[in-house]
Amino acid sequence: MMFAASENYVREVIHAFNGQGFAALDPKWSGGRPAKFGLAARQLI
Repeated sequence: MMFAASENYVREVIHAFNGQGFAALDPKWSGGRPAKFGLAARQLI
């Protein structure tokens, strides 16, 4: 085994690649903690 990836994940990646090409391989950053300050406070700063 070369990579620790499930068969389902590999299928999903192949399916996405077939549909989107290399764009499917770009990282999908998400999450993180919410902002401490809202939009109004950031604009004031």
